[in-house]
Amino acid sequence: MKKTLAVLAFLLLVQSVLACTTPILRNEFNVPINYYGGGYFIVNGTKYPSEIKMLDYNLTVQNIGSTKLTFTLTPVSSLSNYIYGGTYEIGALQTKNITLPVYIDGSSKEGQIYVSGYCSDSFSIPDGYMNVKIYGRGNTPVQYCGNNDLSCGVYPNCQDIRNMDGCYEGFYRDYYCASNSVQYSQSCISTCCIQHAGSDGYCSNNNCIDPTSTCTNECSFTGDSCMNGKLYSCQQQADGCKDLVLKQACEAGCSDGKCVSNSDIIGKIAFLCGDSACQDGIEPQIISWLRSKGWYVESKSYDQWTTSQLSLFDSIVCSDETLACKPSSNSPAYIAHKTLSKSFIEIADYRSAQAAFKFNYISNPYSTLATSSSLYDTNGDIIMEAFQKTVKVFQESEKITVNQDFYLSSNVIDVADAGSDNGKSAIFKVGKSGNQGRYAYVGLFYKGSLSDLTMDGDQILNRTFFWVYCGDQCLADPNKNFPPVAVLEITPNSIAYVNQIVNYDASKSYDPEGKALTYYWDFGDNINSGWISNPIITHTYSTSGTYTVELKVSDGELHSKPATAALKIKPTIQNAVAFVCADDSCDDDTEQDLILYLRSSGFYVAGKSEGSWTFKDLGDYDLMVCSDALSGCNIHSWSAVYDKHVNDGMGFLEISDYKYLRAANRFGYINWWIGYETASDQIKILSNDDITKGYSGLVKISNKKSQLFGLFQKNIKSGLDLADVENKDASAMFKVLPAENRGRYAFIGWFYKRSTSDLTEAGKTMLLRNVRWVECGKVDGCIQ
Repeated sequence: MKKTLAVLAFLLLVQSVLACTTPILRNEFNVPINYYGGGYFIVNGTKYPSEIKMLDYNLTVQNIGSTKLTFTLTPVSSLSNYIYGGTYEIGALQTKNITLPVYIDGSSKEGQIYVSGYCSDSFSIPDGYMNVKIYGRGNTPVQYCGNNDLSCGVYPNCQDIRNMDGCYEGFYRDYYCASNSVQYSQSCISTCCIQHAGSDGYCSNNNCIDPTSTCTNECSFTGDSCMNGKLYSCQQQADGCKDLVLKQACEAGCSDGKCVSNSDIIGKIAFLCGDSACQDGIEPQIISWLRSKGWYVESKSYDQWTTSQLSLFDSIVCSDETLACKPSSNSPAYIAHKTLSKSFIEIADYRSAQAAFKFNYISNPYSTLATSSSLYDTNGDIIMEAFQKTVKVFQESEKITVNQDFYLSSNVIDVADAGSDNGKSAIFKVGKSGNQGRYAYVGLFYKGSLSDLTMDGDQILNRTFFWVYCGDQCLADPNKNFPPVAVLEITPNSIAYVNQIVNYDASKSYDPEGKALTYYWDFGDNINSGWISNPIITHTYSTSGTYTVELKVSDGELHSKPATAALKIKPTIQNAVAFVCADDSCDDDTEQDLILYLRSSGFYVAGKSEGSWTFKDLGDYDLMVCSDALSGCNIHSWSAVYDKHVNDGMGFLEISDYKYLRAANRFGYINWWIGYETASDQIKILSNDDITKGYSGLVKISNKKSQLFGLFQKNIKSGLDLADVENKDASAMFKVLPAENRGRYAFIGWFYKRSTSDLTEAGKTMLLRNVRWVECGKVDGCIQ
């Protein structure tokens, strides 16, 4: 018996050791670092572009234990502000990529980073360290945040954390700054636990207990979803939780919740993004546009692609001129284009042609700008042969990136200039040669959007992609009939209400050979239009729910690939506003002014603090509004307000009374939340949008010249900039379209330090248009 107990004790000990074990740490080249034997990793700042001063250095941590690991990296004081550590959680048997911010524009540095950690079973891993060498460029002294509550973080992203204390996931957190890292201490208190877990929640041993929770969901989506080119479903299991289940490894890839076969697509495009989010500049627009045309597109950060992956695609596309369009001679993109015959399209989002320069197609990467709404066919190229010599490509004049002809290499063909034959190429191309693939440069979108293109502009862009894909024969073969392309637009987009008139527009659909089209709409509620000749039609829904709308077009011989869109229909509109106030009194001057004004404009308005709004309460309202920048708009991810906007499609309007965009920052729509402040009574209209229709140029929005503010355009991650402050490229009004489960969002910065009584008629009109657009997607009224 004693022997048996001894064996059991030994097995338990072995199990404990295996449960919590030291992780494997690898450098950027996937080489393990020995942090118990003084292993090194080296950051060579001289190999990176000069504009990069703070580098995100990538490490990989592999937890080979069977329990969750909390892993901490702490640089010694001599490396302070040159390299930043952090604390990371890695699930059992999981591998996680982590980034260490490293300042590479200063002097060279050398030191240690200490390694420590513990597992969820309370066992700790042995402490260790690794040596670090930073080869700096020696240009500028290190810049850093203030290491206090007012300025905490990794430069230039210094955060003001003075208003972050509060309830998070059942705990009260007290935030503080240490080693320029935002940290907190937390304790379970009843109020926070009940907010998180419901009325049955309670604190025990400093944990928030939810009696109804027994497991963790791996996913939350409904239907099928695409991940890494494969098709997955989210299925509820016997334990009540949802697991991620692989349904199918797809032939050509996966898109819009369906496997794609080679017969379903024109070709396969690898999109090189500036980062893993693929939301920089026009990246999401181009990706969406390509998919609507019938291309299969897979997108990820430029530095996550491998040569073998790119070899499986027909064409490579980039638009981010800062990083993604700068392929070095040993990069996968360069090798795939120059040696594997892969086509490459550079759609510049800035005034440069970096990829063309790297490929030696142009001798100067820095472009200039021209303002025009048209292109001039300079050489009668096959891409332009279907159009007039001068063709209108934008609805209104836009800034276009152009390149001087004398910088173009001898093998480059100038396809089109901006406006006239002026020796400044907006589109140029290079033919296939040996193992080098075809290449094209498009400079149309320095400021312009794909939605601003005319039908001719849309077709020129599409013909450019076809030429890069298969050359002249693709465009010149008179016997080849390409299927038409279905392009749908729905107003309001993505979210509408029961009995609201929804407009469906297929007028941007086209046939590559110019044949007349007919249209077939399936509204998803067992009603369809049949084949009709008019591209525009309306429809209403009698029942709330989520519907898949499908459009097909026909040229009389071939049908298009269906274009689809999800439309969420909410219950009948209430014209009810949930005002998120600084506290339950809602007695701030701006809050009171806006609440009274909205009520006088026909809206029912109720107000209380963020923490007092519940998910159920918000279900009785159509949209949320905030104005107090320090508290009311300082939304937290634990709140029902956040959940309702991000996960349940409820609109949110931020009318900030100070130069902060707290809500936009929390929702992930911007990179930085402190705006630019200036004194003015007018704004500069940028976009021909429903909110700004009837206005252009400088518009007076207030009878009082006082402070207003805007966010620098470069800090807007997603959304349409509607108007800037008059003297800077800083947005004083922008909006974000609904996507997936998110509702509409809009921001107004020109109300800062004003009241509604100060507004001109233009100011009042645009204020109410923002409210109505956020509410239902239409600015002139929601049930029409």
